[in-house]
Amino acid sequence: MRSHVLIVLLTSLLVAPTAFCAQPNLPTPGSDLRDELRELKSNVSTIRDTVEIIKRDQVNYKIEKDLLTLAYSSNLQTVNLVITIVLGVFAILSYFGLKGIPSIKSDYSKELDDLKNIKNKLDTEIQNVISEQKKVKEQLVKIDETNRHQDTRLKVLEIKEKVQQLMEAKKYALAVEYADAGLALDSSNVSIMHIKGLCHSKLAQFQQCIDTLKPALGINRDDRIAIVNSAEAYLMIRDTDGFEKLYKEHQEIIDKDYQGAVRTYFFAMRAGVSNDLQGLKDIVKKYVDTCPDGAVARMGGWQFDEATWFHRRLPNGAIKTLFGTLIAFLKGEKTTELMKAALV
Repeated sequence: MRSHVLIVLLTSLLVAPTAFCAQPNLPTPGSDLRDELRELKSNVSTIRDTVEIIKRDQVNYKIEKDLLTLAYSSNLQTVNLVITIVLGVFAILSYFGLKGIPSIKSDYSKELDDLKNIKNKLDTEIQNVISEQKKVKEQLVKIDETNRHQDTRLKVLEIKEKVQQLMEAKKYALAVEYADAGLALDSSNVSIMHIKGLCHSKLAQFQQCIDTLKPALGINRDDRIAIVNSAEAYLMIRDTDGFEKLYKEHQEIIDKDYQGAVRTYFFAMRAGVSNDLQGLKDIVKKYVDTCPDGAVARMGGWQFDEATWFHRRLPNGAIKTLFGTLIAFLKGEKTTELMKAALV
């Protein structure tokens, strides 16, 4: 279009001088001619500038056209490359065969199933291992408990032996402390309770003796040692009600102990607490009449330290004298004849 404009301008430039020449009444040379000449020059200059602009626009248009052509060519190459790659991918897929996709899917499903089976087997094995670990742990706990139990038993046995040694050495207070340590380890150890209760009796701590032996009776209602030592302790503190209650609960055991000697000893003490001389004579006579002649320890290895303690605290008189004779008879220091003579 810009070329058409240039052609029109050039045509008008060529026609213009002809028009001037064809006009009638051409003015005479003078000022008007000069004006027209200047105007003509001005038009020529304007046309020249216009031609320069058109040329410049043509150059810019050509450059733009070349750039567009270059860009289009580059994009076209990129598009062609992409198309080539896509076609190559399809060619590869065609090479391996599109018909093999179901087969690949089937193989994948099979492998997935195999993996699931392996996982299930592993889970089962893991559960088995956990179960075995639990069993081993339980066994270890049992072994640990057994070891601790054995250690405790050994310590308790050592303490028991130590308490026995201290009691034989008449170190009763120290023996009680060791007995407390043993019961702290084994609160149901009846043997240590017996020794501790006896130590309290030797220390004239009779209420502590009773309190110590109560758990033993709770463990074994027919515990002979706990019964007779508790009965003696009740009489030592002059608690006849406590003695009567205990005797009613365990009468058979007390009556049979040492063929009635223990019962005679207890009720003689009870008569002394009650200051009942006739009752004391009746009790002693009933027993002595069943005894053979001679001097024999009637209560085995019974120690009469508590009986001696009780005898010393009786008021002077016939009761104290007769009770002292009975103790000597039970210990085997007096014969049956002398005991009968004391009752007259």
